[in-house]
Amino acid sequence: MSEYCARLGLDAETLTRLRSLCWMVHSRSDLRHLEMDESTAPDPARLRGSLYLGLLEEDLSRCREAG
Repeated sequence: MSEYCARLGLDAETLTRLRSLCWMVHSRSDLRHLEMDESTAPDPARLRGSLYLGLLEEDLSRCREAG
């Protein structure tokens, strides 16, 4: 990751923020897909189990631990 950040001219903190933003955008997509599948508001348990929400939660927990 350090080589990737260096080539892009990013510090590690900025990369973490961008990655979290990416997971937020994809989480919204997960919500839309669940809405289309269920034709109504999705079950909150299914939302909590979505891939991208899990990735976002993981990033946020790392930020809390570090900071």
